[in-house]
Amino acid sequence: MSLARQIQETLGQPELLKVLRKACDQSTTEFIYLKNQESLCDSLFQDPAMLDHLLAISTILREKPELAVALVQNAFRHASTDKIRREIKALALKFKLEMPFKRKQLEEPGYFTTGQAELFKRVDHMAEVYFSGSKHLGVSLRLLALLLGPSGTGKTHLACALAKKMGIPFCRLTVGDWLVAGSRNDPNTLQVLQRHLDESPRIVLFLDELDKFRLDDTGWSRSVMTEVFSVLDRKVNYRGTDAKPWTQTHSDRLENGVFIIAAGTWQDIWHSQGRAPVGFAGEQAHVFDERAFKKSIRSAQMIPTELLNRFNENWLILRPYTVDDFARISRDLNLAPGVLDPAAAAAEGLNYRAVENAVSELALRPPLTEQQIALSMG
Repeated sequence: MSLARQIQETLGQPELLKVLRKACDQSTTEFIYLKNQESLCDSLFQDPAMLDHLLAISTILREKPELAVALVQNAFRHASTDKIRREIKALALKFKLEMPFKRKQLEEPGYFTTGQAELFKRVDHMAEVYFSGSKHLGVSLRLLALLLGPSGTGKTHLACALAKKMGIPFCRLTVGDWLVAGSRNDPNTLQVLQRHLDESPRIVLFLDELDKFRLDDTGWSRSVMTEVFSVLDRKVNYRGTDAKPWTQTHSDRLENGVFIIAAGTWQDIWHSQGRAPVGFAGEQAHVFDERAFKKSIRSAQMIPTELLNRFNENWLILRPYTVDDFARISRDLNLAPGVLDPAAAAAEGLNYRAVENAVSELALRPPLTEQQIALSMG
């Protein structure tokens, strides 16, 4: 087996160091590193101790100092928290490596409304705390994020943006997929999760359609509940298949490398009181009452209380798009007057779908004839 292949198969495992030492002995380290740079970084920024052991291989510092600098610099750029960055800087001092430290330039996560931007900061901070360690002062932290909001308010967009900002894969599972998996031959939901864990030691897992839970007396319903709970509790009792068994590596990555965001719409709850959605005090003022909204979710008993109680109690609530949101979007897209009416769009309650409908209609308009152009200019 080639050294490159051996490195690929031992990424994230202690055996990686033995393989790299062998590569050093054969003077092929630089080639191997260039071929596997991103994969190596995925392992290194997860565990600064791995980087410490790697730099301790004398041949790297003696024969390939530029490689040592590249390893440290890339590990720093890919680090997910300030704590890990400090550890990597300390390693640079330990091995007397002088270099400027620059963080990886992150792409903008995409367009946010004011409400989405506020919630993004909160969920981003939760993810950073999770990847830094799930305990504080010896106490286990509740770091399962629950995202609520009507259809089209940007729940999936927010979760995708978080994965994009952190530079890690995004995995979406839906309760709907779980519920119908027993009636067709689609890949098991846990197989999908396993595949993502094979590809990366860290992922953002988005568990959508939580409001579709309807616990009944069927065996399949209880089985779905057990599987969802096992994922949220990070204790999956799944053996995998003969061709692809579930291993301890999968369990370790689920425990320490998967930030979970769950979401639900509870569409009927938002509109259960006619024109005045639940959670708003007064039809005219539209002052959001978060406590009333949470009470409505719990009293609806759509999903078991023990499921809701697994999440951080500060639910992330995405409210419907406002007139100001639509006006800002219209300005940002340079839409001509009349293409998107902010007041009408807000009244429709379609949220971002109203933007898509308006822009789609604009794109599908027939081109102007020469006579129409002349009349418009005259």
